[in-house]
Amino acid sequence: MPRAARRSRTAPHKRHDARKKREEQFCVREFARYLVERFPGSTVRWVTERRDPPDFWVWHRGRKYAVEVTSVRHQEDVTVRQGQWGMLKEVERDARDTGELSGEYGVVFRNPWKSRRQREEVKKRIHDYVRKTGAISTEAGEDIVAGGRVICHIQKWRAGGAALYPADGGLDLGGFEPDIRRELRPLLEKAIAGKASKMAKLTCPKALVLLDEYRLALRPCFCECVRSVAEAREFAYIYVVESTSHGYAVRQRSRP
Repeated sequence: MPRAARRSRTAPHKRHDARKKREEQFCVREFARYLVERFPGSTVRWVTERRDPPDFWVWHRGRKYAVEVTSVRHQEDVTVRQGQWGMLKEVERDARDTGELSGEYGVVFRNPWKSRRQREEVKKRIHDYVRKTGAISTEAGEDIVAGGRVICHIQKWRAGGAALYPADGGLDLGGFEPDIRRELRPLLEKAIAGKASKMAKLTCPKALVLLDEYRLALRPCFCECVRSVAEAREFAYIYVVESTSHGYAVRQRSRP
């Protein structure tokens, strides 16, 4: 193998580290943007701390904050989620090619399919829902069932556009919310308590930025779960970053 080809390869762990670094920097920038918007006219400076903890130091309005960033992920394997989203893109492409995709749809996945046959069944039923709701501006959601289990829930949001979106928190989840709360709370407990323990020896004010990769919970549900974790009180700020919007504060300092 030519030497140049060998040098062009990047080890998987290095690619993962680079992606994680980009995610963390994106999150701290969003947190800094929030601080400036909350306190107009103020400025924010942040730097990376190489000797973790914390991940970053942030200076704002004369105070120095220790900031940690962590992701909240669904318990499913990432490859499962990628497969689900890939299937949605197939439906989107097929429905667009046939002229049947009219409007924007949201899909919340609840369970993985167990076979290729179930995958194709789910794909067909999602396409059927898109087909029958094409001329309707908005429509009540529908459970997509395969193998006796609800695999996902689809709902048409609006008439404009032409797209299918995976697990975007704008869906009316209905009966799924209790299940989501039961699953989400332990994930948040682990993330928040872990970071609080990690930063316990730091004496300056602390902030936690959560990257919401769970993406199934509506904001009120997510906030309720965060506030129910006792260790959340250790942080002056808890800020949630969403991939589809800027984010929002769950816990924040009182204005001076």
